[in-house]
Amino acid sequence: NFLIFYDKNGSILKFNKNTNLLWSKNIYNKKEKKNISNISFAVSNKIVFVADNLGKYYALDLDTGKLLWSKKVNAPFNSQIKIKNDKLFIFDLNNVLWCFSKLNGNIVWNVQTATSLISTKKKLSLILSKNTVIFSNSVGDITKVDIETGEFIWQIPTQNLLLKNSTNFLKTSDLVMFGENIFFSNNKNQFFSLNEKLGIFKWKQNVNSFVRPIIIDNIIFTVSVEGFLILIDLESGKIIRATYLLEKFKKKIRGSISFEGFIIASNKAFITTNIGFVIICPILNGKVEQNFKISKSSLSKPFIRDNNLYIIKNDAIVLLN
Repeated sequence: NFLIFYDKNGSILKFNKNTNLLWSKNIYNKKEKKNISNISFAVSNKIVFVADNLGKYYALDLDTGKLLWSKKVNAPFNSQIKIKNDKLFIFDLNNVLWCFSKLNGNIVWNVQTATSLISTKKKLSLILSKNTVIFSNSVGDITKVDIETGEFIWQIPTQNLLLKNSTNFLKTSDLVMFGENIFFSNNKNQFFSLNEKLGIFKWKQNVNSFVRPIIIDNIIFTVSVEGFLILIDLESGKIIRATYLLEKFKKKIRGSISFEGFIIASNKAFITTNIGFVIICPILNGKVEQNFKISKSSLSKPFIRDNNLYIIKNDAIVLLN
């Protein structure tokens, strides 16, 4: 029954389902407000947990917006926030996974993974599995650690670190767990199925994508950098179908389009882009049904709630039926 959003100055805003503002909270000083570029949220037990690119992390009361506690580390955060029991898990740009107390923000443990000279701007992905945390870092390593101690269980690289520039500008999709396997891809033309328990690859396919894949039954859906809606068999990794999404765009526009994310609802894929277009196509045939522009700049990935489509653009929220 509510929506939480942040603006370019770092204000956290809560709206009800009728888009009425319930509260707004900003904990930043004048200098900090000019440098906010990335904020992540998680909600648990009527508390909003927030982490940002300044290294701050804090907790707000969900009902009132009151600040409960605020802490800071000396590195920008660049990941999703995940919560398990009384712990928060956040990853920073130095490839350190932090575990904090949900109650007061105190550090429980942290674990360092391989560092890179060039950091990705894309938020890195965390998933929780029973008593473990599994996460990707900016050099393409996938790591599994114990949730209580941070001790390594396994780590597997996806890139050859001996090759110069192999991890520069690497973008990895969100990790998606389905059954005993983890699925993810990157902009280095690699799509993986990884066994969660053993930390070994089940298969690898040549697909160039860094958007979060979607799994329905035994089919994986993704959108490639080149502009194809691709369907992959979950068990074998074989490509079932690839349909081009950009035929209706002028040639000069095609080269500038990248895809920010997509969702599937009512048997249709809703895909957002970096130049303000929304593309809609039925998944049964993959042929584009319509595309329309709602911004001159980049759109967020889409969200669906109660038959409404939410997309973030230019410090605003667009609501589509």
